Amino acid sequence: MNGAALSLSSCFVLGMLLASPDELQAQAAPDANHFKCYATEGIQVPSPSVSLLDQFDPKGTEPKETKIFKAVRFCNPVAKTTADGVVTPIVDPFLHMTLYLMAPPDLAPRRLVVVRNQFGQQRLNTYSPIILAVPTQKNTEPPSDNNDHYQCYSASGRSVKRSLAQVLLEDQFIKAPARVLRPRLFCNPVVKRHDEVITPVQNHDNHLVCYTMETADFSTEALITNQFEQAQLLNLAKPDLLCVPTEKLKFKVVK
Repeated sequence: MNGAALSLSSCFVLGMLLASPDELQAQAAPDANHFKCYATEGIQVPSPSVSLLDQFDPKGTEPKETKIFKAVRFCNPVAKTTADGVVTPIVDPFLHMTLYLMAPPDLAPRRLVVVRNQFGQQRLNTYSPIILAVPTQKNTEPPSDNNDHYQCYSASGRSVKRSLAQVLLEDQFIKAPARVLRPRLFCNPVVKRHDEVITPVQNHDNHLVCYTMETADFSTEALITNQFEQAQLLNLAKPDLLCVPTEKLKFKVVK
């Protein structure tokens, strides 16, 4: 799960390759995992300072130092079946995500983001980033080759259409119906520097929208390993988020 060690100037070059706010062309949703996310209460991470740079940052912006606190969700890859029987399978069974609560250094502007995914085209308002999503190895499973991290912004928007909201979710823990509700997070892939190790973006078009959902109660535990934690046991409670691969069509800062 460790990215190659690069210089800070290399991070700056990587950031320059990311889309700027002036570039409004569509970024296609890839053939990627959906994620079902379980509530958890992790411990404070031992090295809580990281620097982040994503597609909302203008060209030439230096990476922003951000404080990371603790894990608040653990996400399994999940197969989703819609009410009309369309199945979206798991693409990478070994790619999990841990969502860490974070505190950005500055208040972000409100942005209008137009997205499209399996729930249709939606207009989101995004606010400050509050979550860093970190690729994670679970229990004794082998690690995934996908090392993309995501910076997730608090988001609001209309509820998923009633005709699309009922789904069946099957992950490595449980198979259960769910009702998808409102968007809660919009996630950009992000360049991350942590302890002088820089993890670049592998898939610039990969985005996620995470929706609140209602589903069956469940509890279990998982042993996780990622760039922050080694063999850390998490107690997992009821899942309440579904994160969906998403195409970002355009965005703008709202004055």
